[in-house]
Amino acid sequence: MADRAHLVCISRAVAAEGEEIGRAVAERLGLQYVDEEIIRLAAEGAGIDATAVAEAETPKSLVTRLVDAIDSLGGVVSQPSAWLARPGQKALRTLIRDAVAMVGDRGHAVVVAHAASIALGPRPGVLRVLATASPERRVERLYRSGLPNEQDAAAAVAESDRNRAQYLEQFYGVREESPTLYDIVINTDRLSVDQAVAVIVAAVGG
Repeated sequence: MADRAHLVCISRAVAAEGEEIGRAVAERLGLQYVDEEIIRLAAEGAGIDATAVAEAETPKSLVTRLVDAIDSLGGVVSQPSAWLARPGQKALRTLIRDAVAMVGDRGHAVVVAHAASIALGPRPGVLRVLATASPERRVERLYRSGLPNEQDAAAAVAESDRNRAQYLEQFYGVREESPTLYDIVINTDRLSVDQAVAVIVAAVGG
């Protein structure tokens, strides 16, 4: 990049080692590692529990949707006041985008997830990275991480990919994730975490 980046945004597919890469880059460059802080900032902005904000980023499972449907038909809600106090999904998404923008303006950080690369766009001082890998390799990593079998790992990868695509479309209107949304695309089938970190650090200019 022409100028040294003061913010690195790392988007990642599940089990593509994006978190490991992000933490290592932050340590190497002396930057703050930001992930869950986005949720905290958004929650503070709304004066609500962080769980409510986190749920806005995660599409509901079938079981959760069924429970919500039962509640709406007169079932028992354990904490009705908490539900009534929650902002709507659109408002929560705005809070999350605003939190990403706040971190972006502050700079000097490595932001993992929350589609920060897309939220902030190709602005000066921001390096946008996508960490990805083949479904087969990601399934293998999830299975080795402790899932009972490869079928469960494959289902988890497929669901995560669907949720991620839905997130990008709902939050930013992105129907197809193009490589040109990013400055660097890292395939962790081929590059180790250390090699990926070296590429990013070189691009930052550190």
